[in-house]
Amino acid sequence: MARFYDSNGNYVAYSGDFKNLYDQFGRYIGYFLNEILYNLSGETIGYVREKVVFDNTGRQIYFTR
Repeated sequence: MARFYDSNGNYVAYSGDFKNLYDQFGRYIGYFLNEILYNLSGETIGYVREKVVFDNTGRQIYFTR
């Protein structure tokens, strides 16, 4: 299981399969497809580069170790 952290190092989300993303309470956030993170509506939330998730403006929103 991969744990995702915000820019302050707080645990905020996880993925058990690197396909689906859940918040720390187990609520479904979205899914990964071709290094892009989508929300439940299929809209792009951001993209993944080297274990870091960036939003659509290029700001870091999550990282994993």
